[in-house]
Amino acid sequence: MGLAKKRRGSLILEAAISSLLLVTATVALLKFAKSASTLNQQADQRLGLMLAVESTLQRLNDVPKDSLSEESVAIAETISKRCKCDIQVDLDPFESNGLSGIHLRVQGSGANQAVITLHDWRFDTEEAADE
Repeated sequence: MGLAKKRRGSLILEAAISSLLLVTATVALLKFAKSASTLNQQADQRLGLMLAVESTLQRLNDVPKDSLSEESVAIAETISKRCKCDIQVDLDPFESNGLSGIHLRVQGSGANQAVITLHDWRFDTEEAADE
């Protein structure tokens, strides 16, 4: 009879340890799934922001230089509303090796505090052709 009680006690202990291991594995798996989901969401938001910044820069490439400052504001506002992010365009004149032009800096910031900045330089071809 003593052996049966020991065996029953041992079986209960094994069941408790197995249950504890199962709960631990389940919690770890749930945390892993949540982390993977969060990383996927952040990657999707960053990709969307990158596409919005690239789209802004691409649209600015089609705008003539004389209307660039007005159009850049309109394009940035339109894309900001569509992607629910903040797009800003800065235009800075520059000179390099006797050539002048405009430096375009398009910066986008999203909800997850990601910031993406792209640059483009437009040289004044009229001045180069005159020389």
